[in-house]
Parts: sequence; C-alpha cells; structure tokens
Amino acid sequence: MTGDPSETARCERCGKPFPVAKDHYGHLARCPHCHKIVPAVHWVAGPLTTGPAVVAQCFEFSDGGEFNLPIVGESHRLPALEELDSGRRRLGLNVEFDAYLIHDHENAYDGNATAVFAVDHGQIGYLSREDAVRYREAMNALEKVRRFPGCKAKLIGGTPGKPNLGVLLDLPDPDVLVSTAQDLASETDARHPRGEDQG
Repeated sequence: MTGDPSETARCERCGKPFPVAKDHYGHLARCPHCHKIVPAVHWVAGPLTTGPAVVAQCFEFSDGGEFNLPIVGESHRLPALEELDSGRRRLGLNVEFDAYLIHDHENAYDGNATAVFAVDHGQIGYLSREDAVRYREAMNALEKVRRFPGCKAKLIGGTPGKPNLGVLLDLPDPDVLVSTAQDLASETDARHPRGEDQG
C-alpha cells in the first residue's frame, strides 16, 4: 500500500477496521482480516460507515434508458443477481436497480479491469476487457475529481426460454463521462482558485 494511511476503513464483510491510504479512494482493496476485496469508497474519513457513503460519491449517468452496455462475469455472482431478481424475471417483470463502476486496481490479470456493483448487493460482474479499455480514460478523469460513475442497470434472462441471468447498463459513451469530469473539475477550480490568498 502506498501513500499516507490516514483514513480508516471498515470491511463490509467482517466489520473490522484497518488503515487505508488516501490514494486508494475509489479503488478496490483487500481486507487484511477476511481477505474479501471491497471498494475503498465504502471507507470514509471520520465515523466508520458503509453503503450510504458509496451512493453519496456516485455521479449518476443515464443513456436515456437504452441499456446498451452488457457486462461479463455474472455467472460468478449469481447469489447477488438472484437476490436482485427474487423470481420477478420468471414472471416477465422488468427488474431495474442502481449500479456503480469501480476501477479494480487489485486485479492481477487486467490492469484496466472495471468492476460493476449493485448498490446494497455487492459486486455483480465486470465490464468486458474491450469496454474497460474504452472507459479507462473516463474512469481516470472521474477519479481525479473524487467521483465514480453510477447508472441504472437491468436484469435480462431469468425466463424459461433464457434461464441465465445477465445485466445491461444504461451508461452513456465514455466521452460523456469525460466531459462531465472536466465540468466538475472546472467547478472545483472556480470555487477554489489556485494561488488565492497566497503571499
């Protein structure tokens, strides 16, 4: 771990606290107690907390309800997906929920890996390798302004004809995310001009 370990984390699985570096904000890291990989955005300075802090730091995006971005790896996250579903897809019902994306810096196989989480339900998959590359600049730009992308997601499958559950994201193209990050950075610079009150 690099940087100044001046913030405190509490693992969402085992509940034990441990120090984290400030530069791990918005990343994934491994709890040293139970070894579960959790998003560092669950960790905030001051009172130890979990879920609500994540939602507060999301910047909500929308692609107008197109849901054109599929994710991968859902078969490894079936308990979370089945909990989200609760049998509704089998009845032909639409299941939408809030999701957010985090750059998985701990991934040993892909430096661009981008994990997808469902709010209150944990990780549900990843962006494909190709899409992770496409969104890498956008993810980096948002991290610089201490934000990460959130969007609506919906379940597909779970029906007699297609029993396997999958997920589609309503996330716009990367250039929209980059433009938003630039606007947020400009707003921050306007509120806190460099060199102000110096000298």
